[in-house]
Amino acid sequence: MTMKYIPFTILSILFATAISAQQSPAELVADKIAQKMKDTLQLSSTLKDALHTVNMELHQQKIAARQQYPNDQQAMSQAIQRVEHSRDSLYRMTLQNDTKWLLYKEKKASLVNND
Repeated sequence: MTMKYIPFTILSILFATAISAQQSPAELVADKIAQKMKDTLQLSSTLKDALHTVNMELHQQKIAARQQYPNDQQAMSQAIQRVEHSRDSLYRMTLQNDTKWLLYKEKKASLVNND
C-alpha cells in the first residue's frame, strides 16, 4: 500500500465506525423514555435496559402493524392502539415493584411522551 492511500484508508475506517455507532430514531426515543423512567422512578441501569428493550419491542410491533395494513388506515390505527395498550402490562411485568408501578402510573403522561 502506498503512502497516499493510508490517510484515505484511515478516514474510511473512522467514517464506517461513526456510521455504525449511530442509533436509529426509534432507538433514540426508546432510550429517552427509558432514561426518563430511570431518573423519575429511581430505577437501576438493569431495569432501564429492560425498559429500553420493551420500548423497542413495541416499536417493532407497530412497524408490523403498519406493514400488515398499508392500505387500511382504520385497521392500522386499531392495531397500533392494541400495541400501545399493551405498554402498561409490559412495564408492569418489568418494574416488578408496586411502589415503582404506582409512581409510573401517576407520572405516565410525562414519561412516555417524547418531549
